[in-house]
Amino acid sequence: MTAPLWKPFALACLGIAMLAAPGVAPGPAGASVSAPTASTVEGGHLKPFAAGSVQIDPASVIDGEVTVAVDPVPDLVGPTVTVAGTGDAAVVGAPTEAVGPDPTTTSAGITVVEEEVAAADPVDAVLADATGTTVVATLAGTHSDGTPWASSDTVWVDRFEGTTLVSESGEQDLRLQRLDVAVERGLLDLSEADAVRDEILGSTTSTESVTPGSCVDLCVTGTVLWTDSEGGTHPVDRAPVQVRDQDPGADPVVATVTTDAAGHFAATIDNVDAEGGARDVYVRALGDGPGFTIPQHIDSAVNPDVPTGSTVTADLTANNTLDNNTAFAIHASLVFAGDEIVLQNGRLFRTVPVVFPDPDGSFYDGTSLHILALDRWDWDVSLHEYGHFVADRLNIEANPGGRHSGEDNLSDSRGSKTIGLPLAWGEGWPTFYAVSTLHERAAAAGIPNVGDTVYQDTEDQVVTDDLEVNARLGEDNERTNMNILWDLYDSVDDGLDSVGLGNTVMWDTIDGGDPHVLTDVYRLFGGSGNEQTSCIFSQMNVSPKIRQSTVLDEASRTVRWLRGNGGSHRNDSFTVTFRDGDGALLFRSRTVNQTSLTPGPAKWAAIMAATAGSALQVQVVGRQTDAPRSGPYRSCTATFPQPA
Repeated sequence: MTAPLWKPFALACLGIAMLAAPGVAPGPAGASVSAPTASTVEGGHLKPFAAGSVQIDPASVIDGEVTVAVDPVPDLVGPTVTVAGTGDAAVVGAPTEAVGPDPTTTSAGITVVEEEVAAADPVDAVLADATGTTVVATLAGTHSDGTPWASSDTVWVDRFEGTTLVSESGEQDLRLQRLDVAVERGLLDLSEADAVRDEILGSTTSTESVTPGSCVDLCVTGTVLWTDSEGGTHPVDRAPVQVRDQDPGADPVVATVTTDAAGHFAATIDNVDAEGGARDVYVRALGDGPGFTIPQHIDSAVNPDVPTGSTVTADLTANNTLDNNTAFAIHASLVFAGDEIVLQNGRLFRTVPVVFPDPDGSFYDGTSLHILALDRWDWDVSLHEYGHFVADRLNIEANPGGRHSGEDNLSDSRGSKTIGLPLAWGEGWPTFYAVSTLHERAAAAGIPNVGDTVYQDTEDQVVTDDLEVNARLGEDNERTNMNILWDLYDSVDDGLDSVGLGNTVMWDTIDGGDPHVLTDVYRLFGGSGNEQTSCIFSQMNVSPKIRQSTVLDEASRTVRWLRGNGGSHRNDSFTVTFRDGDGALLFRSRTVNQTSLTPGPAKWAAIMAATAGSALQVQVVGRQTDAPRSGPYRSCTATFPQPA
């Protein structure tokens, strides 16, 4: 897989007007702002129930104007674009504008107020909060079924030393841009800048204490917590913690230990620095974890000249605002994911690098996992993207990548079943993997929007997609794929779904069979020989569904059914079987392409004679014969009691 696999239900933003020449637009003080290129435009993340793609040109914001490229989905009713500023950013002109159905650009003026900070305190100016001033462009409208849809894009902005700064990544990048300006203007020398950069990269909330005489050498202990979106705190499990010495002249890392399930760590070190004196001790918790790396960290404050025999207690709590802190929410999600992989696979896969925050969106590129800043709380999103990595390791997909939507029959939107079928499976399985893994591992963890039956995205989009709700668009629709998997997995008996296989059976069956399309999955779970599987596929409109009348007798012996599947590729070839109450085959019809069958009088008389006083069982098997052929999919059995 070399092509990026975008967020679930994403569509490439093809056809969006270019906002600037491809390349890099010069930014302030040696910083740079990427102008939209073909790759970044295609990386836009469009999701289910979203209004379309929307992208702010960061270079335009520097020039005092917000230029936004939008591409509404075809069936969006009444699309509008709203551009709004928060904090010290004020948008003027036309903040809300109606747009047509075609790709277009819109713009509005912007002013950013510069905070007055004493020139004698440039460090405070650089480190000041950078989370609250943003520009948000929102494309909104109503789907044809009345559901409100929305997509948005956010950039972080600031006015510093008379220069407008813009970041597509997040607040940490914005503070680093301030630092570059401060150095260029001579407000900080390089040594001061290094210290400020370290503080930006490691900033967090921490408490420290030194207890003399409690250890033979020098003991360092503490607890690392992370903070969720609603302010609840949770232990940081299995993160590396470095005990470090701030004294110059040697490797600053004295020892590395790992937090336990409660977030605790402990280390015993000698107390002699490179110059023979007592150490200046602090600790650094890394964002890395079992099976992944995240190049973010948080630092405690420094405890200088700690007396030998003391215990240093350093407790760190990653907050829910700064990018290097919210990275520990991503860490927590991937620890849960890794534990489920160890249970089902026996071991972790190779270590996957995580890029966070990534301004290009959330996706797996075949090598690395990329997570958008505003997906920090959206564990369904991060584990969906991680699910692409897992699918790659298990060889259970042949995903062509590219644009996709949970509301599409992908064979139609992408032009062929050759693309649509593997794309629907390749995107549906990772969503099932994400939601089922969190349901198994994190339902009791008390984390907002985690561990339920719903795929959610809460900040850059507002997406709520319940896997318990039937999705009946067919085998080339990713929601249908993931909801079929959910009904096979879960223990809820709803409609024609009466099976609950659980995660281990699901994992072993899929891993053992290496499916690439939904037809493969149907066969792996018993296919036409498994009534429970066939009933789920009928409920989800992949298999045919018999329109069951109250009786089948001499006066009314016609069997009628719904085709199954959707879009331009509905099932189009059928056979009907008649069985007695014990399941013995009485009659199999010739292949037909209509949705009804009336057995001849002689055949019907034989069927009635064989089932008198018991029951008649009828099944319809459907196939989709457009290339590549798919199916066969058998209907749920319809049973007709027969009088003696």
